[in-house]
Amino acid sequence: MDKQLCCLVLAAGEGKRMKSETPKVLCEVLFKPMISWVLDTVKDCEIKNTCVVVGHKSEVLKNYLQSQNYESEFAYQKERMGTAHAVMAAGDFLKRYMDGNVLILGGDSPFIDESTIKESYKLHVQKRNSVTVITSVVENPFGYGRIVREPCAQKVLAIVEEKDASLDQKQIKEVNSGMYWFKVRDLVESLGDISEQNAQKEYYLTAIIKIFIEKNLKVSAYKSLSGDIVLGANDCSQLQNLNEIARKNIIYNSLNGEKRSFNHLEA
Repeated sequence: MDKQLCCLVLAAGEGKRMKSETPKVLCEVLFKPMISWVLDTVKDCEIKNTCVVVGHKSEVLKNYLQSQNYESEFAYQKERMGTAHAVMAAGDFLKRYMDGNVLILGGDSPFIDESTIKESYKLHVQKRNSVTVITSVVENPFGYGRIVREPCAQKVLAIVEEKDASLDQKQIKEVNSGMYWFKVRDLVESLGDISEQNAQKEYYLTAIIKIFIEKNLKVSAYKSLSGDIVLGANDCSQLQNLNEIARKNIIYNSLNGEKRSFNHLEA
């Protein structure tokens, strides 16, 4: 892949609801920390320039990643004030790749796969997008940001969060995975336009979609038919669910003698 390509992994979350003393992303799925699943997939995609945004017990996370020989840089998010705020914390890293593209992933999204990353990047470049949102269709979209599209052209108009969605919008099953490809320059130049004027008083990366549309920048989405890629864990129950899915995938793979693959749609 391009030398001006980079990846930002957001990993500043605490593990309180996991009942864990370690950073959330070090909680394990099949005896492997969630962030290792993510970084191994990034490595498989040959994206060499990676920065991990750390926060809660940052030294614990940094020491672990360094002990495992992950060649990542680190940015420190002092306060957790939303996903866009986490990206702002990595501003110095991003500015070194102003003419390139950045993949933004959550450190607690262990099922992101190589095919999704590569195919979404291909779409991102082909369409010359300023942002390509990685989405998925799920049967139960409750709690996820819905992807609102223009009826005919299928152009992405907005990402609407559960609490803000109308009854019609809540019926939409295409959801935001929280993973994106951005043109770095457009991202950096628009971060300052994001407002914290919301109920949580936080800076959300989803707000940049509206800003890009207002600036007439190109917004699109790559839609994966696999619902697994959107799955993360915020509590013990969700972590257990990830472990069960991973076990089923291993059984599937062993029975079929190959990697489990998913079909993807471009949109």
